[in-house]
Amino acid sequence: MTVKAAGLPIPEVKVDMGPLEFALAMPIMAATTAGAYGLTLKLADIVINGAAWRLIDPEAALPRDAADLTLVA
Repeated sequence: MTVKAAGLPIPEVKVDMGPLEFALAMPIMAATTAGAYGLTLKLADIVINGAAWRLIDPEAALPRDAADLTLVA
């Protein structure tokens, strides 16, 4: 994915990502008791370009390794 902001003085941001996992669980029939529900979102191997890193971390204090993000609710 590439993001450009024509009207703003920021560099082009490029994001590469590995596999994406999305799961949604919810009741589909009415019942007297609460049904199971849940949400899972997993993003693997997220990498952004050097220009974007310089905006976030100009001193290069953070590692630039690929990141994984998992949200479970």
